[in-house]
Amino acid sequence: NAGKSSLLRAISNAHPKVASYPFTTMRPHIGIVEDAFGIETLSVADLPGLVEGAHDNVGLGHSFLRHVERTRGLVFVIDVSMEMRDSNPYKDLQALRKELELYHPSLSRRTSIVLANKMDLPLAEDGLQLLRNGLRTLSAASPQDALADCPIIPISAQKNQNIDQVVETFFSVLEDARSIPLN
Repeated sequence: NAGKSSLLRAISNAHPKVASYPFTTMRPHIGIVEDAFGIETLSVADLPGLVEGAHDNVGLGHSFLRHVERTRGLVFVIDVSMEMRDSNPYKDLQALRKELELYHPSLSRRTSIVLANKMDLPLAEDGLQLLRNGLRTLSAASPQDALADCPIIPISAQKNQNIDQVVETFFSVLEDARSIPLN
């Protein structure tokens, strides 16, 4: 329930189902995103959420992960609202990356962007700080890690906050990823 479908609605003309419960997305949805000038486009997929064990085909497992293999870049939409007891946005991000790594090691090395979603909620600043601190520690320990220098953008997909910055970042960051062969 991180807000992936809300984000896709905000940045494209796609209309995936949006609901206030987890695992609303049961199949991939594709949206076409235009740059600010209407010149370039890129395809963005809203894929079903990963569960622990997806690399072993738990949940939608391999049927989800095979779609990820066809991407040049990854956008991690992380719920920073801190609404769930004991939630830690950085640990959530690491759990997603672990599943990708266990499924296919090259996936966790893809160009990445992290979106800290639900910034309109009261405790989101605390969650954003946990996420930033975790990524800062990762960067210091493993400067070559794909997430070491990745952009972190605080957003509210539901309220359309920072959506223009998201689209601009997609085009600038993922431009470099277009030359990287998929494998």
